[in-house]
Amino acid sequence: MNRKDPQNKKKFGVPAIVVAVIIVVALYFSPNHLDLDGKLTTPEEAQKANQRIEVHIDRVVDGDTMIVTLPSGLEERVRFIGIDTPESVHPDEEKNTLGGDLASQFTREQLEGKDVELELDVELRDQYKRTLAYVWLDGEMFNRILLQNGLARVTTYPPNVKYADTFIEDQRKAKEANVGFWENGIFGNHENQEQSSTETITDYKDGLIHGNRRSKVYHLPGQQDYENISESNLVFFEDEESAIATGYRKADH
Repeated sequence: MNRKDPQNKKKFGVPAIVVAVIIVVALYFSPNHLDLDGKLTTPEEAQKANQRIEVHIDRVVDGDTMIVTLPSGLEERVRFIGIDTPESVHPDEEKNTLGGDLASQFTREQLEGKDVELELDVELRDQYKRTLAYVWLDGEMFNRILLQNGLARVTTYPPNVKYADTFIEDQRKAKEANVGFWENGIFGNHENQEQSSTETITDYKDGLIHGNRRSKVYHLPGQQDYENISESNLVFFEDEESAIATGYRKADH
């Protein structure tokens, strides 16, 4: 028996050590790992903890999308919540606009190479697997900065509605002040601009317009299907102008 004991230790002791090392390494590189400073390293962990996550912006893709490096060292594509800037990198070149280039340039100058914080909402990612976030730079939310400068429109997708009312108010003030794209006609708000659409552009102060992102149809308050859009397809617009500019058409009834 005594002779077998050393053999047993050799036979079973070494693999046990190897397994222990594997477990430690796996835990360290787990997506939910917290580094030695206690920093959150993934959006999933930040959402679960209801905290912001610090990231470094490597590249701005367009006015409302960027590539960041997480504390874990992994890259992540981030889409700003609640707003939409004109197209600049769409595969269909005809959909890219001067406004998109200007919004992209503004976001690039303000954010590229900076360290920012991402605040998350109920839905973590969109259908394209992009992280959805409110972007905080030096104590200010950049989503709002784009709206306040007239470089973005409000586009709200439930359930990420934490700042929807604030965004709508930012857009209202930007429109009234004729700043950014509201002033130069890119958003179609200039007083002397001829409307290319035959639609009547109307603001609805008592209710948001409901759009169906599957059918690309929008419904006014009181229309037949206004309340019948599934939550997964529901998108809010402040006015018809915003809906039409985003590629939606008005419901027939």
